[in-house]
Amino acid sequence: MMYYMSPYSIHVRPITLSEIGRLKQFLYAAIFVPPGIEPPPFSVVELPELKAYVADFGSCPGDFAFVAAGQGQLLGAAWCRLLPGYHWLGADMPVLALSVLPPYRGQGIGTALLQALLQQVRQNGYCGMVLSVQRANPAVRLYQQMNFEIVAEKGEEWLMRHAFQEGQK
Repeated sequence: MMYYMSPYSIHVRPITLSEIGRLKQFLYAAIFVPPGIEPPPFSVVELPELKAYVADFGSCPGDFAFVAAGQGQLLGAAWCRLLPGYHWLGADMPVLALSVLPPYRGQGIGTALLQALLQQVRQNGYCGMVLSVQRANPAVRLYQQMNFEIVAEKGEEWLMRHAFQEGQK
């Protein structure tokens, strides 16, 4: 898939084996830090609840990932996997992680990544996807535009679900 976004072209494509190690960096970049709050140390991605998003990625059913490449680098990533526990709504709902590097946010890259990933998940027979997001995160608008619905609240977080409808691509 090729998307043109001024002033450069973005190519959304499946992640390569050599790029899987970058998911940790994208996971860290996906952490919402409200203005005025000190970002956590990078080591936070080693916490079990975050490490589960990237550990041995690509080795399990339901592991799908796309990257957005442009300007000679990776600008964003969207990936999902089946994660028992906190997000678990069933074996047919992989959990989404989406990250666009800060200088490239708000340019449609997240939308392009999410569209590609949703298509892949649907083509592989899953009935939808879930995610967890802090309600103050500006990405909530993207998820709502992409038909994710709030299904549960836990403190400042929402659990959102995108369920595929008949005939939906």
